[in-house]
Amino acid sequence: MIYCCVLAGVFGAVLGSFLNCAAWRIAHGESFVKGRSHCTSCGHVLGFLDLIPVFSWIFLGGRCRYCKTKISPRYMLTELFFALVSVLTLLRFDLSPEFVRNMVLACCLFCLSLVDLEIFEIPNGCLLIPVIAWFVAILLRK
Repeated sequence: MIYCCVLAGVFGAVLGSFLNCAAWRIAHGESFVKGRSHCTSCGHVLGFLDLIPVFSWIFLGGRCRYCKTKISPRYMLTELFFALVSVLTLLRFDLSPEFVRNMVLACCLFCLSLVDLEIFEIPNGCLLIPVIAWFVAILLRK
């Protein structure tokens, strides 16, 4: 069980990093599907070592490797928070369809919350995915 919790934590941190990036891009009118991650200040494309959840922020001292601009601790905190959400969801629902359903819902709500924090509005298109996911989960119930 410890092994599964560690994997869920790592997966959650990676997912939290992606959701934070997606929320920032949605809030700023960029596509989160295509394009590489880049510094929000200098625009430099980030490399693999710059994208390791939590550790990159710590090892770089909370600064961009290229322009040395300060990076908000929000990035590290969202990765840690979603790692915790993933572990707690796994402990509550084990590896089950409910776990998948609740993780999809948590991802959607977390991303929507981050967009709302950034621009104080929730785009209508962002509400479609959780609604569809919830209906699919209802249809798959036994």
